[in-house]
Amino acid sequence: MKTLYIHIGTPKTGSSAIQAFLRQNQHVLEEKGVYYPRFPFRYDYVLRNRNGYFLRGERLGSRHPDFVEGMRLIGEAFEKYPNIILSEEGIWYETRKWHNQLSDIMRKKRYDVKIIVYIRRQDEYVLSRWNQFIKSYFYKYRDRKTDDAIWENYLQRALKDSKLNYFTTLKRLEEIYGEGNVLVRRYDRSYFSGGKSICADFLQTIGLEQTDEYTDAEVAVNPSLSPNTAEIQRILNTVVINQAEENVDDVLLLRDLLLSYSGLSRENYPCSMFSEEEAEEFMKHYHKGNCKVAKKYFGEEELFPLRGKAAPKWEKGNPNMQDDIIRFMGLACMYFLEENRKIRKELQELKLFRKKVRHPIHTLGEKLSNKSVPPQRADGSLD
Repeated sequence: MKTLYIHIGTPKTGSSAIQAFLRQNQHVLEEKGVYYPRFPFRYDYVLRNRNGYFLRGERLGSRHPDFVEGMRLIGEAFEKYPNIILSEEGIWYETRKWHNQLSDIMRKKRYDVKIIVYIRRQDEYVLSRWNQFIKSYFYKYRDRKTDDAIWENYLQRALKDSKLNYFTTLKRLEEIYGEGNVLVRRYDRSYFSGGKSICADFLQTIGLEQTDEYTDAEVAVNPSLSPNTAEIQRILNTVVINQAEENVDDVLLLRDLLLSYSGLSRENYPCSMFSEEEAEEFMKHYHKGNCKVAKKYFGEEELFPLRGKAAPKWEKGNPNMQDDIIRFMGLACMYFLEENRKIRKELQELKLFRKKVRHPIHTLGEKLSNKSVPPQRADGSLD
């Protein structure tokens, strides 16, 4: 039977690195009977490496042209390769109805479907999502109230996210795709195969070992804001939230300035939005389900320890905030001063070019004017 591996995330668990690795090592994988297809479909804000995005159409089956074409291409690929991988982290949030439809379609095609899922500590997941939320707020979430972009409110919404109850979602996936067809991995280097990279861990999940044949993934790093720079960004978002669509590049500049020194900010003030006690309390909401996941998929008692990495809780009035604000103001001033210098230089070059262009024309005009005047006699009369 042909095996279709579908890597469904979860989000914020190194999916971009896995996708880049699979794309860059496509030829090596093909030699081992594993194909990571490239499809002709294009979607706004979706990187081409996410080759499974076409699965997420509003309508599956014959009514969705991208889905139909994608399945046709997969059918052709299965004639040559026994294993195919699709990757799309957003599938983790698809509904039970959607998964039932997909499973039925794959079963009719007689494909053996295996779902690959990476999960991480829920507190770390929420912190990562919060950071991404703040970075993207002003151009992705303008329809939301600015009160939503407050940590305490965001945390309350996170507690209502049923997908953070991993055991419930994984159990549902197994009911749909079959016992043993949901392959679960923990997103943490200490749990990766041999303590290596997530890419090596992913290869082991599909029955391969990473060797010197493979090249490391070249993937653009998605930098995160430090708690201080995230707070500055959060406040800026309330100012630019109503900016027109054409001004997105302008407001993105503010974010890039903050990201440029977020590493230094974090180094000077290592902290977390959670206190150690708050993180433990948050993880208790999921402890029972996590233990079930640990027992079922890993043969262990605990999926993650209740207490994570200890870090002091972020305080808005911390003494480093003033320094970070000054850095932002200084970088913004230097940026605009440099832009001003470029404009002045271009203006000077345009003025010089104008003189060079006008000079020969002006000279020619004077010559033509002189020729048009009749020569005078010695007595001053005209010929």
